[in-house]
Parts: sequence; C-alpha cells; structure tokens
Amino acid sequence: MDFETDESNSPPGLREFVQGNGKILKDTLHRLIRFNGGVVLKNLQPTLKRYRFGPTPFEYDWDLLVVLDTCRPDALEEVAPEYDWLPNEIATMRSCASWSRSWMVKSFDPAEWGDEMAQTVHVSWNPFTGHVLEDDDWLLLDEVWNGSWDNDRGLIPPRVVTERAIAAHREWHPKRQIVHYMQPHAPYRTIESEPLHETEIGEIDAGRWTVWDRLKDADDPLDWDDAWDGMLDNLRWVLDDVEVLLGNIDAPNVLLTADHGEGFNEWFVYGHGPGMPFPKLITVPEVRLSATDTFKCQPDREPPTRSNPNVEDRLKALGYR
Repeated sequence: MDFETDESNSPPGLREFVQGNGKILKDTLHRLIRFNGGVVLKNLQPTLKRYRFGPTPFEYDWDLLVVLDTCRPDALEEVAPEYDWLPNEIATMRSCASWSRSWMVKSFDPAEWGDEMAQTVHVSWNPFTGHVLEDDDWLLLDEVWNGSWDNDRGLIPPRVVTERAIAAHREWHPKRQIVHYMQPHAPYRTIESEPLHETEIGEIDAGRWTVWDRLKDADDPLDWDDAWDGMLDNLRWVLDDVEVLLGNIDAPNVLLTADHGEGFNEWFVYGHGPGMPFPKLITVPEVRLSATDTFKCQPDREPPTRSNPNVEDRLKALGYR
C-alpha cells in the first residue's frame, strides 16, 4: 500500500496540520537532530581530536606555506576570478584537524619534524602558538599577535602579518617559511560584533557576542547572506595582502591553503572546533603558486629577532651557517 498517496491512512486533519505548521515542525525536527547530534559529538570529541584527519603541512612540498585561517575552498573559488594570479577552479586537500590548536599540535611535532622546523621561519597571527609551540624548535617563530593586536577591532590586520613575513624572509633567507594570516577568520569587517581583547586571545569561549551568536539570535537573527558576504569581504582583504607577499618574497614553490574550514550551519555546525571531522571543516584549498621579490614593499617594521640564543649553534650543526 502506498502510504504517500493514500490519505485514508492519515488521521483526520493531520495533513492539514502538517501543511499549516510545516515551518514549526521543520524547526523542531532540526533542533532535535542538532541537540542529539551535539550530545554524540561532544562525547566523541575527546577521542576524535587526537586523530589526524589528513596529511600535515611538512608532508607536502613547498618553500612558502601561506595559511588563510578558516578559508573554505568554495569561498576562495567564488572570489578567484577577481585575482588573475588565482586559478578559477580551486583544488582541495584534507586538513589534519578542524581547529587551529589541534592543527598546530598535529602538524608541528618536533619528534617528527624537528629538522624541518629548525630550518623554517614561522610567522603567525594565531595566539595558539603561545600555547603549543616552542621558540627553540624553529629557525624563527614570530608571534605577530604578541604586541600587535588591534583591540578596537579585535583582530590582526593582514598588512601587519605581511610586513613581518617580508622582513623575516629578507633577514633570514630560510629554507622554508610559513605565513599564517588571521583572515578570513571572524570577526568580519562588515558585521558588527563584540571585539576580542588581547587578554582573551587563545580562549575557546571568551563570552563575546560573535557573528555566530547573531546568526542564532531568535529575536533579531543576522541574515545568512550577510554573514557569507562578510566572510568574503575578509577573504578579499587578506588576498589583497597575499598578492603583496607574493611580490616581495623569493619562493618558487608556494602552497596556499588553510588550517581548517568554517561551518555555515552545514550539519548544524557554526564556525569550527576541535574533533569535528565534517567535510566543510577539514576540506581546505590546495593552490600552487610562485613568488618573486621585487622589493616594492619596504616594511616599516624591524626584522624580528630570534628569541632562542641556541639557534645559531643548531644552524651550524645542520650546516646552514
């Protein structure tokens, strides 16, 4: 018997009730799925966050690794036609993690990649470097967030990272260099939210009113299209600076990627977090580029110095000095 078409199988008035209350029923079903799925995920996260969901950066071949925090391949593909140095079709790869801290822990293990790290300059906006990375494991670890945080906007502007990266490259001429930008990570320039203060950086939940809170606000929800456009604006902001970077560093083999993606309510995920192996969070761009130093950008900032006094001895031992 066809239960889809035989109305005699439905209690009197049920079809009319469903038709008249479809949105309410759909929203209720979504909340039930989200709640139960969230309970399951919460129980699995301690285990899942220990696993690598994909390869780590040093498993790839590159001279310069440009990391755009939370950059989704579909977002990059949407703006790619605006940049003649980007391909219109964005290739993808899988990240090893769904959260920056986990990505650093899994990617930069000195026991596994110590030799490579000792020859690498790492310039990063991300405050998790202060939680999980050690200065003396790197040729140079430049923690841009430490002292350059814009408290009024709650972010690190791309140009600060770009100039620090260019200055470090010209000073140290590393075998490899990592440049980790904040954008397109929220907050978004075009959307009002409570800024993150430098005393809160590195915290998972600092109790702020974020873009994700605004999207879930039942009384005055932010429009999804506005949120997406805000993210694209942040992406354009950082890509303009990546273009400057590529014209002021010598690196024939550049890999442009992300540490992880971002959830826009796919599988009821807003933003990102640890131990969440959802496709939108662990699928990241894989764009191959090249860079040539034209010396058109002359950073006003002093080249960063090594905080580890033993680095020169390590470089000599490795044959680089």
